Amino acid sequence: MKKAIFNSLKLVVVLASALQIFFLGKVYAQEEITSPSFRIVTPTINSGTLVSSSTNYYFYSALGEISDPKLMSSSYSIGAGTPSTYIANVPLITCFETNTDSANSQCNTSYPNQNGTKGEAGEGGFYDRAKIVIDTQNNPTDALYGIQISTDNFTTIQYIDGVTRQAGTAKSIANFLTKDQWESFPWDSANIIGLSPNTEYQVRLTALHGDLTESPPSPSVNATTQIPSIAFDIDISGDTWPNPDESAAPYSIALGTLTPGEVITAPNRIYLDLGSNIISGISTYISDLNDGLLSNSASNTIPSPSVGNPTTVDLSTVSEGFGIKISNINSTTPSSLVRNSNYYNASIQDQVGRLRSTGTDTILTTSSGIYAGRAQIEVKATASFATPPADDYSDNLVFTVISNF
Repeated sequence: MKKAIFNSLKLVVVLASALQIFFLGKVYAQEEITSPSFRIVTPTINSGTLVSSSTNYYFYSALGEISDPKLMSSSYSIGAGTPSTYIANVPLITCFETNTDSANSQCNTSYPNQNGTKGEAGEGGFYDRAKIVIDTQNNPTDALYGIQISTDNFTTIQYIDGVTRQAGTAKSIANFLTKDQWESFPWDSANIIGLSPNTEYQVRLTALHGDLTESPPSPSVNATTQIPSIAFDIDISGDTWPNPDESAAPYSIALGTLTPGEVITAPNRIYLDLGSNIISGISTYISDLNDGLLSNSASNTIPSPSVGNPTTVDLSTVSEGFGIKISNINSTTPSSLVRNSNYYNASIQDQVGRLRSTGTDTILTTSSGIYAGRAQIEVKATASFATPPADDYSDNLVFTVISNF
C-alpha cells in the first residue's frame, strides 16, 4: 500500500458575502485495493463547484464531502459528509390497504372501527380509496411527509395533494403534511381518495424537516383497489338467530297445517346475509308471484295485505292473511341495516308486511357500505273457517338487492 501524507492542507472557499471557510487536517490518498474476490474503491473528495445559478441564487456543491461507493448498495446507503446529517430519515410504510379486516390488517388499530378497510367501506373493501399509515423512523414529530403514487412502478409519478387527498402531477410544499395530519380525523378511515377501481397502485414516501432536507424515497408498497360490489346469500334454517345453518338452493319453507283462527309461523326462518362497499348504500326489495298463498286445486288465495292496498296488517285481527315479518337484524360498520317498519313492529307480534306481484316493496336499506349484515324473516299465515281446505297452498317470494345509485 502506498501512502502520501499531506500536513496542514488548507482549502479555502470564498462566498458572495466574503465569508471564508477553512478546512485543516490530514487527507490520506489511498490506491484501490483488489483481490480475486473483492475491490475496495478509493473514496472521492469533491472540490466544490458551481452547479447552477440564476439572477436570484447561486447553488454550489459541498466542498470536501466524501463520495464512497463502499457506503451504499442496492438495499441501503450510508450518508457521508455534513449534508447527509441534515437529510430527514427515510420513512417506511406501515400499511397501504384497500381490502382487509381485523384478521389481516397491518394497521388495524388505526381504523376508527378497527375492522380493517371492510369496517370502513363494507364488504369488498375500498374501490376508490386507500389507507396509508406512516412509520416515521424516528423523525421529529413536526417532520413532514409526501406521498408519491404510481400505477407503473414510478415510471410516472404523481403526488397526493395534502388538501384534496387526490393524486396530481404537481409537487409542492402543500403535498407535505405531518403524520398526524395525514392520518387524523376526518382522514383516519381513508386518506387517499379519487382512485380508480380494480387498479394496482404503488406508493412510497419521502420525509422533510426543513429546507433542502427531503429524504430519498422509501421502499414502495402496492395494493389493488376493489370493484363496487354486493354480497347476498340466502339460508333456510330454524330459529337459531344469529347463527343459522348454511343451506343451498332451491330454497323452500313449509308452513305446516293452518288452523282456522290461529296465526301460524313457519318453523324455519329465511336468513338474508348482506354486504356491500357501495358508498351510497344498498336496498333489498321483495315481491311475490300470487299476491298470497294460492291453491290451484281449490281455486282460492289466502291474501297478502296487498289486496285492497294496505301495506301491513296484524294477522291476529283478520280472518285470513299471509305475509312476512323481519324479526331480527344485525350488522357491523360502516352503516346499519334498517328494516321497513311495515315489516316489523316490536309491540305487535303478528304484524306482517305485504307481498304483491305487481310491484316491489323495500324491506331493508343501508345508508352506505355494510359488512356482515344479516336479517331473519318469519313467514306467517292464518286461515278462516271459510277457507277451502287444500294441500297445495303456496307462493314464490323474490328478493332483489340493488345499489342506491
